[in-house]
Amino acid sequence: MYQVTCDDFPLLDVRTDEYILQSPKIKVEVNKVGGGSFTIHKNHPNYNTIQLMKSVIEVKDEIGVIFRGRATENTRDFNNGKA
Repeated sequence: MYQVTCDDFPLLDVRTDEYILQSPKIKVEVNKVGGGSFTIHKNHPNYNTIQLMKSVIEVKDEIGVIFRGRATENTRDFNNGKA
């Protein structure tokens, strides 16, 4: 089970329908910079918590943190979701 947080605020938690992201993806490689992407919809409780170049996004599994990085860019889709 994976969890995604932004500055310790939940973005993805599959135990509740409230904290869901669309198309979450991460890329992790040994000795290389990783990356990730997802879409967060406007009705998400923490929609406005992500601040570019300031917020820390963490992806965790049962063992611990598997990815940590900053939000560097965002785009908006037709339904005003941030990608």
